Amino acid sequence: MFVQLFINPVFAEFQTSSEILEKIKNSRAAIYSSLDLTSEQTHEINELDRIFYEKLYPELQEMSILSQKLERIASSSDCTIKKVKSVRKEFKVVERNLNLLKKDYEKQIGGILTAGQTVEYRVLKKKQQEDMKNRMKEEIEAIKREQSRM
Repeated sequence: MFVQLFINPVFAEFQTSSEILEKIKNSRAAIYSSLDLTSEQTHEINELDRIFYEKLYPELQEMSILSQKLERIASSSDCTIKKVKSVRKEFKVVERNLNLLKKDYEKQIGGILTAGQTVEYRVLKKKQQEDMKNRMKEEIEAIKREQSRM
């Protein structure tokens, strides 16, 4: 789910790992600003985020490399299903790593927030995810319309 929301194959060629990381940071900052955090919570979350982003960035870079690799394979004259499946297998490993990072992060953030903040955090996160899905659908539809005109 994490990868699907931030790294959609349609958008992969338009986003660098730095851009994706920046979007993640901004989305988290928007949520945190709505939670009425104490200064201690803010400090703990900032430290948690710093560690999380240090672990996340290499995985995002690998995802970007794999996207480029897939694009090269797809545009080559010797593109085969076997080659595409090989890259897909590599994508799944990175996706698994990203999901493990996210799961660990969510567990730790739950230990920092109060029960009420945790509920609000989940509600805000779910709304953000829905908004992002809707934007992605709109972008995909726009791309499809543009391609059908060609």
